Amino acid sequence: MPGKRRLEEIPLTAIDLDDHPFAAGLPAEAPGLPASLAAVGMLAPPHLRRKPGGRCQVVAGLKRLLAAQTLGWERIPAFVLEAGRTDFACLLVSLHDNAGCRPLNPWEQAFYADKLALHLTRQELVARLPLLGLPPAPRLLDRLLAAARLPAPWPELVAAGRLALSAAARLAGCPPEAQAAAWPYMGEVLFSRSKQEEFLEWVELLARRQGVNPAEVLKLPEMAACLTDPDLSPAHRAAAVRRQLRALVFPELTRAQAAFQAGLQGLGLAGHPRLSLDPPPAFEGEDFTLTLRFKDPEELAGLLAKLRRLVRQPEFLELSRL
Repeated sequence: MPGKRRLEEIPLTAIDLDDHPFAAGLPAEAPGLPASLAAVGMLAPPHLRRKPGGRCQVVAGLKRLLAAQTLGWERIPAFVLEAGRTDFACLLVSLHDNAGCRPLNPWEQAFYADKLALHLTRQELVARLPLLGLPPAPRLLDRLLAAARLPAPWPELVAAGRLALSAAARLAGCPPEAQAAAWPYMGEVLFSRSKQEEFLEWVELLARRQGVNPAEVLKLPEMAACLTDPDLSPAHRAAAVRRQLRALVFPELTRAQAAFQAGLQGLGLAGHPRLSLDPPPAFEGEDFTLTLRFKDPEELAGLLAKLRRLVRQPEFLELSRL
């Protein structure tokens, strides 16, 4: 990288720890850093940029500086960059300081993509995504740039990998009220990553259908009740939320599924270990699927006899008409 840097002993009081425009990490990510510094010292000095007036801006190593402050250090070794070093050059220092020693987490990838977008064309930025540990895919860049707009506390979920990048990008496009209303569902309930975007898609679909803000859907009493049931674990609450939301988005399909399940129960086929009857997908079409499991001809004959009896019952006819 062009330009010079000098390793200096800098008083901590000469460093503006609130001025860190290139820091992507979250302080809570490195709780063990003070103990590490106390044990072995500063192995990788932070990078600073001299500001007019003599104080220093943090370019890279904010968490190391905060850890040193926690330990009561008065001075710290640091690389000091020239005062004229550009923001783009400092951003690259920060990026390589992090990506050069470990994989970036998803929030850091989004942060750096957003900052690089201030200095590069879209084509140039796509080509540089491998610097972030990502393939050079334009659609991936769009998701990163969208996710980078999420306010706190969402970045913590993105950084921890608990919020899928696709869901984060979709959430970033929601109104602030909807983002806040979504937190009890996505920040505290254990939705799998594969179900997060589906959840947001269904909420948006229902909101458009009703002509309301998605926040109003999330505040519906029947939805909120799924979050407060003390007998449900977080995973079971997520399942309850999905069932309730599905019933709201697809009421006719939900009623048909409930009626079909009740019909199976009445015929003694619900949970049958050897016979399985399934309706047409989404109850569209005419073909039902019957699965039989048997271990010998005698068992098969018994199952077929049972089926012959069942198909003569009025309940079976009603089931086939759903």
